[in-house]
Amino acid sequence: MPEVYHKDPAGCQILSYDYNGFLLPPFPNVQENMDRLPDMPVRDDDVFLLGYFKAGCHWMWEISGMLLNGSAEYSSLSKDIAMMEYASQDQIDQLPSPRVLNNHLLLHHLPREIFTKKSKMIFMTRNPRDIAVSAYHHTFQLNSFYHYDGDWKGFFEMFLEGKLNYGNWFQYMLQWEKDIKDHPDLPILIVKYEDLKKVKYLDSFFCFSNLCI
Repeated sequence: MPEVYHKDPAGCQILSYDYNGFLLPPFPNVQENMDRLPDMPVRDDDVFLLGYFKAGCHWMWEISGMLLNGSAEYSSLSKDIAMMEYASQDQIDQLPSPRVLNNHLLLHHLPREIFTKKSKMIFMTRNPRDIAVSAYHHTFQLNSFYHYDGDWKGFFEMFLEGKLNYGNWFQYMLQWEKDIKDHPDLPILIVKYEDLKKVKYLDSFFCFSNLCI
């Protein structure tokens, strides 16, 4: 998979991989993982957790797992092994049901069986200003992985231009808006990060498609 180095105005750069025009983090075996996803078997009780990176998916992954397992204990597993573009097929296959499978991809990247099995999905959204700030700290702190050591101003320019992993936030959201509209039969719960912080919002989430019943 081609490596792509996008530079900010100061010349500091971020490493991504180009998967058919979609920018991905430089995960090991990421092309192999992406290539197998359309044919990946889906279990009847799988829940797919979606959203642009730093939209609150880690928090929601923990919450969803607690609801499905009927326990307020944090998972002993790492979220990485449930991340579809990162984990190997063997790792995903070994996860106990019900699985919460996390990813930051687009609908056409996902297993085809979601359309026949009508898999439950949770789509996270968050104010893009907060996403940009969180993404900067995430990327800067993982310098050895992303190879980026620029400042906030330069990073924000790249965010606006869509030169980060997972691409342009604006295009990403527009594509998902279109896909959700085009597939009204898919059970997709849209959750705002800001609403999730309000306790009263959890009542409607708890009842979503019998997640906790």
